[in-house]
Amino acid sequence: MRRALWSPLPAGLILDDVYVPMRLVLGGYRVAFSTAARARDTRRFASGQEYRRKVRTLTGVIQLCAWLPAVLVPGRNPIWIQFLFHKLLRLLTPYLVLAILVGGAGLAVRALRALPVAVPLALAAALVLVLVVLPGLRRRVVHQLSAAFSLQAAIVVATVNGIRGRWNVW
Repeated sequence: MRRALWSPLPAGLILDDVYVPMRLVLGGYRVAFSTAARARDTRRFASGQEYRRKVRTLTGVIQLCAWLPAVLVPGRNPIWIQFLFHKLLRLLTPYLVLAILVGGAGLAVRALRALPVAVPLALAAALVLVLVVLPGLRRRVVHQLSAAFSLQAAIVVATVNGIRGRWNVW
């Protein structure tokens, strides 16, 4: 970036790596990536660390929208579509997942009511048996479900942080 375009970052900013290029784009400047650039992150995050990192970065997206509201305006933000799909829509996923689960549960109840009572019981017993007999599968299923739940919970916590204006999430 040209030295003349730099301005100090606001105190308490969470996503400086998004704020700076978005400010430039909103100012009419082009932002590009160098194919020669390399980044390495050798750290491995434990699940608790990953959850806190997700809460922080997602809170940062909401902070960016609050502190740089022009990113939300299609006419002002030339990369609005990318911003919408890459940053904003992920904030809706827990609410969409909940709607899908509620709708799916309603359909499942309806479908199961049409079957004789023994069929749903047999299906449930078969599922339990498979998970008991195959502990590796059970561990993978539990791990995947807990990771998915953790991500959705991080989005909800970030939303609450944003509504409260709680930006100190380090």
